[in-house]
Amino acid sequence: MKSKKLLIGLTILLLIVLAFSTNPPVEKHRAEVKNKFGTILQKSIAKNIDKNGGDKQGLSIGSTFSSMFGNIILNPLIDSYISDDNYLLFSVTRLKWNEKLNVIGIGVFGKVYITNNLGPKLE
Repeated sequence: MKSKKLLIGLTILLLIVLAFSTNPPVEKHRAEVKNKFGTILQKSIAKNIDKNGGDKQGLSIGSTFSSMFGNIILNPLIDSYISDDNYLLFSVTRLKWNEKLNVIGIGVFGKVYITNNLGPKLE
């Protein structure tokens, strides 16, 4: 009985130490938002090209333009609007939009997961 409690306690302690040591930094949160935003932008371009009767070449040009646009203009904006709150074992991604702080993701065990609410928050 004691060995079972000890094993459970050590397992919990190991998970706590692992979570603490792999909590992602704010840069990782920002990088994931940039990836997610790039995906949203490409889907939006594809939808508009499709709606307007465009072709695959237009989609390719739009994707290239969105990547260039994102790197030049959006990256500094994302860097200034995205922050994280570090709770030692995990962290949350926050977007400051319209003077409100919105939780849009969570970071745990070295990974950052951005919710699907990012698109609607930007509208």
